[in-house]
Amino acid sequence: MDIFDDPRVLPCGHSFCLKCISQIRAMSCPECRSPFSGPFEKLPPNWVVIRSLSQTPKPKEPPPSDPCQNCEKPTATLWCTQCLLALCPQCSTDIHAIRAMKTHSVVGIKEKKKSEPAPKCPTHSNEDCKGFCCDCKRLVCTLCILEDHKQHNTTSVAKYVNDMKMEVGSFKGKFKEGKGDLERLLDSKRIMLDEKYQVILEMEKELRVLKEEVQGEEKGMDLLQEKIEKVETSIKIFEKEIEKIDFSNIHIIQERIESIYKELFPDMPKLLFSKK
Repeated sequence: MDIFDDPRVLPCGHSFCLKCISQIRAMSCPECRSPFSGPFEKLPPNWVVIRSLSQTPKPKEPPPSDPCQNCEKPTATLWCTQCLLALCPQCSTDIHAIRAMKTHSVVGIKEKKKSEPAPKCPTHSNEDCKGFCCDCKRLVCTLCILEDHKQHNTTSVAKYVNDMKMEVGSFKGKFKEGKGDLERLLDSKRIMLDEKYQVILEMEKELRVLKEEVQGEEKGMDLLQEKIEKVETSIKIFEKEIEKIDFSNIHIIQERIESIYKELFPDMPKLLFSKK
């Protein structure tokens, strides 16, 4: 029976997945044919089933299969103890069809993983490689040690593996220390970066203030330029009026000059003409 997915309970008491019950056409229970009203999303959840499902352990996923080292398909089920290859049944049959390889010992992958027999020596095919030459960095059998590695530093595979585990463990500790140093350096870099960012923010703030001041100065300069242009225009007007001056209009011209002066220079002292 499939596991419930979002179980909903009908008025009759039967429960179905929301996805499954939503596919029926007639609004009636598929089990007892009792009618009910929709919509399906409004049906109440079956909390008893939901709690039960939450306490049920999920089925374990099957372990990943080993790929065939010949065709690379993920179907390797056999292990050749001489070829030292994981093979699918078809590749094992094809490879070991050769007369020279028919005597190879082929076992199941599971059996190989359980026993993990020592590999055979490539020089002495009947001997297991139970030793390791530290100088040559290779597995060796007992005969190899006696014949070709007499003066070499040799040890058992088990001891070499144990030594390597200890060495890797020490490297792991050093890596942890290095990681701690790098993390502390990273934290200090972040603090320094934050400080520089704050400096940048302050500089940007000062820059905005300076920009506003410059804009204000530019606006003031534009106003001054307008005043200068007005003064120049007024001077030209005065020059023309002076040529036409006489006793009949002198008071009118004086008043006009005072008015223009006051408009151009409101903060300057009042312009006074001598009375003669």
